[in-house]
Amino acid sequence: MNITLLAALPDEYRCFKRLTGGWRLVCRRPFREFARTDPAKQLHLVETGMGQKRITAALNWIMQEAPPDMLCSFGFAGGLSRELRVGQVVCGARFSAPHAGRDGVFPETIAAGGCAEALADFCHTHGVMPAEIVTDEQPREKCSVMPGCGDLACVMDMESWFIARFAQQEGIPLICFRAVSDGLGDEITFDLDEITTEGRVTIAKVVRLLAKHPRLLPEFYALWKNSTRAARELARVVSGLVDIPSFRLERMASQCRGGRE
Repeated sequence: MNITLLAALPDEYRCFKRLTGGWRLVCRRPFREFARTDPAKQLHLVETGMGQKRITAALNWIMQEAPPDMLCSFGFAGGLSRELRVGQVVCGARFSAPHAGRDGVFPETIAAGGCAEALADFCHTHGVMPAEIVTDEQPREKCSVMPGCGDLACVMDMESWFIARFAQQEGIPLICFRAVSDGLGDEITFDLDEITTEGRVTIAKVVRLLAKHPRLLPEFYALWKNSTRAARELARVVSGLVDIPSFRLERMASQCRGGRE
């Protein structure tokens, strides 16, 4: 069984790699890729970078290199619901992108097939909540996104809707985990373009931004501290998923194909 794991940034997968071990670097460009062979499973971990452009390019590249039997996307997200504490891991049950696309709107919402069925026991055991994942091009003021959230707990990121749409179009089972790295009361007040190059955070840009705006230092420190906690929780959940025997994962994958609502 060929399983591809997707993470946008090293901070999202570094803890997972340490916890699971046995990974080897197989590619640096155009995307950093690690591989691990388990009994009856071939695991690929791809660092995609942030945003629509990077994730779309990464998915197309993956399909050319080694089409997966299942995709597992994991990373950080901002919490849009009061019940979501920092570090809480959610499973994408619904994906939306209300502020992106032509004319500012993607009309359809994508529903995942897995969280209510095959993943239910796993999520319950590991303390994972089902959630709607709202995707946007940049972190947005949370009060502007909250009114669009439905009956589920809600988080915001920059990639999940595009991954869900791709998986739906290609007929690939998808499991999507996000850990809350900033809660409802935590806002990101800087433009991510100021600290990234081609979807990756660069230390030189972070240093330049902090030198220019030292008032941002407490915000960066809090975000680092919260992200560290989120990364540990992600590692615990995703390592539990990849440790599931292949025959059970195949059965789980068969129920994780999404559709439009």
